[in-house]
Amino acid sequence: MGEQAGKNGAEHHNLVNLGTVPKLEADGRAVVKIAGLQIALFESGAGLFAINNRCPHEGFPLVEGSLKDGCRLACNWHGWTFDLTSGQALQGGDAVRTYPVERRGGDVWIDLTPVPAAVRRDRALAEFDEAMAEHDYERLARSLVRLEGAGVAYEDMAARTILWSADRL
Repeated sequence: MGEQAGKNGAEHHNLVNLGTVPKLEADGRAVVKIAGLQIALFESGAGLFAINNRCPHEGFPLVEGSLKDGCRLACNWHGWTFDLTSGQALQGGDAVRTYPVERRGGDVWIDLTPVPAAVRRDRALAEFDEAMAEHDYERLARSLVRLEGAGVAYEDMAARTILWSADRL
């Protein structure tokens, strides 16, 4: 599941006018840097999309990826593929953050409302549990970083890991 702001009860209160984005107009894709974020914009026959520009796998710039069917983006580094409408990973393990975006006249408006920490925590816990079951250690590491960012202590994750593995020993 993508991490789109505005879902799960979050209000759209951080709308930002990016103005016209000439590179988006010319190439159908562009990167904007705003509020410490690097966001890739894509426009195709399927619509206007905004996602985190870094692939959650190893950080490759997604703006350089291959767009398929207007709303599926494949990272050109390792082939992870994402649904631009939701951020869901279609191939690969981790979702990518999406942002609500729209055109108003010639301007591009984006909603930078943060995803609530509780939602980030729940998603990272689900990713962590799935990675444990799959013995996917790289994904476990990424999940731990996300959990720390959502305010979960490493000691809590160690306890969760021990409880998960106790009946498997």
